[in-house]
Amino acid sequence: MDLELEAMKGALSSILLSIGLCFLIMLVLFGNWRSTLTLYLLVSGIIFNVLLCFKILGWSIGVVESICLSILVGNSLDYCIHLVQSYNALDPEQLEFVERNG
Repeated sequence: MDLELEAMKGALSSILLSIGLCFLIMLVLFGNWRSTLTLYLLVSGIIFNVLLCFKILGWSIGVVESICLSILVGNSLDYCIHLVQSYNALDPEQLEFVERNG
């Protein structure tokens, strides 16, 4: 039980630290708070959904799951960075078309 509690604490602290650092780094790199906030919300949503699935399925967080959650932050961040960067690279007329048509 102590190992499970420590794994949970470690997983949550590494997730929060990773997301916080990524937010600051992306704010500097993108230079746009709206894109950075979008990125932060996307990654946080992915992590929240995975943790919710753990809870719904009744899984406990052990050492392996803790490591996998840390890796998940990096993978979801990579995917979301590509989405936000593609959105930022659109021409103004393409952006208008996307915003109008969803």
